[in-house]
Amino acid sequence: MKLTALFLALLITLVTLGNLCAAPLKLGLLPVLNTLPLQVAVQEKLFEKHGLDVELVPFSSAMEREMAMQTGKLNGFFGDFLNVLLLAKNKVPIKMITLADPDKKYPMFGLALRPGSHAQDIMGTSLKVGMSKATVIDLLLTRMQGLPEFSKTTFEPLEIRKLPIRFQMLVSGEIDAALLPEPLLSLARLKGCEVLVTDTRLDLPMTVIALHASRADDFDGFTAAYLEAVRRINAHPEAYRTLMSSTCRVPKPLQADFPVFTYPASLDLPSESELFSIQQWMLSQGMLDAMIPYSVLVP
Repeated sequence: MKLTALFLALLITLVTLGNLCAAPLKLGLLPVLNTLPLQVAVQEKLFEKHGLDVELVPFSSAMEREMAMQTGKLNGFFGDFLNVLLLAKNKVPIKMITLADPDKKYPMFGLALRPGSHAQDIMGTSLKVGMSKATVIDLLLTRMQGLPEFSKTTFEPLEIRKLPIRFQMLVSGEIDAALLPEPLLSLARLKGCEVLVTDTRLDLPMTVIALHASRADDFDGFTAAYLEAVRRINAHPEAYRTLMSSTCRVPKPLQADFPVFTYPASLDLPSESELFSIQQWMLSQGMLDAMIPYSVLVP
């Protein structure tokens, strides 16, 4: 019996070591707030615990990250659904393994007015809104325009792709409004900007973790490590404030008080109808040539 137990322990050790000796799983991401579970999983060696060698590769733009995926320099990425669909359009065999959105009480994007302007001032007017076309920001602005309170207000999209410039133009009053991600949205509020609406009103899935189909054997270990990181954050969110501030671009004025997001405790994927709706919009914008079957996008 002792020899059998020893043999089993040795076999498990060899399998784990074999997995760790395999090629690293390189995951591309932008340094945004809801990548915190991934940062925790790396810092606390949760991926290693589940037999994986995961490297987080930061990028300064989604375009650079997508190019790295297309050229085989990455094995997966954290991003939004538009990124997944565009990669699938270009025949990259990508599979979504889980949503990566925080709990629904936390906004990730919002529409902010320039300082001194208020909601009652803009009804029935035309707003020049800083945004970035053919991105999730563009989709969000389209959905926000459809909300009842904006039925008499026109959004005039103004292409300002670089976020720091968009933010500065808003707070300096050079544009009427801007669609911003957190934590820049909270920083704009701190500088006197009124937030008209956030993505929490839209019930739209936003971010996802997707891996190349060639790493299918790693899907279960990856998601197990991710969920363990989520449980640790949910149990003690303040314990991860410093890590969040250093890896997720939290501006210094917000670092003491900006909420540490908590996350759903189970894996989830967007529904087929949600992805159908997103693809319809992308088709209308010329971003897709044809609908991509749901079965192509999920494991």
